[in-house]
Amino acid sequence: MPTTNAQNEQVIEAVVGGPGGANRLFTVIGKPNAPVTVDAESIAVETYTFLIGPPLSAGQSHRATASVVGYSVNVDAVPGWHGMDVLSSEADWDDESGRTEMRVEVRSQTSPGTRVQLGAIGFSATVLAELPAT
Repeated sequence: MPTTNAQNEQVIEAVVGGPGGANRLFTVIGKPNAPVTVDAESIAVETYTFLIGPPLSAGQSHRATASVVGYSVNVDAVPGWHGMDVLSSEADWDDESGRTEMRVEVRSQTSPGTRVQLGAIGFSATVLAELPAT
């Protein structure tokens, strides 16, 4: 999936003292554009890539962490079953955009007669940075 921006992104900036020269910690929450439909009796694995947080230069970005805090699923044909798993979530500075890139890999499986659509993925991420003194 191509890189997209997060929706409803909220950013909190805190002044910190380290590690190293890091002096800012950004907490970022929101959700990406993440549409995927899984047809009856099938398995789908999708990786969503989206940009979060403020723009930073290579020297300013120190570290980033990411986690999925929830997701919503729309189900057609209730008698069947479905499964949804977050296989991985990670974040790292992206040199092309100058922002933090978050990647989430999701696996979904359905039974015969059941079709699901991933509605949203909620995320929380932290970005440790070193910004010039103001």
